[in-house]
Amino acid sequence: MSVPSPPSMVSAPAPPWNQSSPASPNSMSLPPRPQIRSSPSSPCRTSSKPAPWISSSPFSDTRPSDTNSAATADRSSVTPGGRPSVE
Repeated sequence: MSVPSPPSMVSAPAPPWNQSSPASPNSMSLPPRPQIRSSPSSPCRTSSKPAPWISSSPFSDTRPSDTNSAATADRSSVTPGGRPSVE
C-alpha cells in the first residue's frame, strides 16, 4: 500500500502545498520530491540567486571604486603627484 501511495501523490504534483500536509505520513518518500521541486521555487534557492545578484550590484559599485583607486594608485606610483609626468 505504501508503494502505490507515493506514486499516487507523485502522480498529482499539482498540489505541492496540499502534499505538504499529507506528506507528513509519507514524508519518507514525498519530501525528497516536493523539496527538489520546491527548491527552485523555494525562497531558499531564489535567495541564493538574488543574493549574489544583489551582492554583485553593491559589490560591483565597491569593486569599480577599488579598481579605480587601484588604477589611480598604480598611476600615482608611476607618476607620484604627476610631478614626473610634468617633468
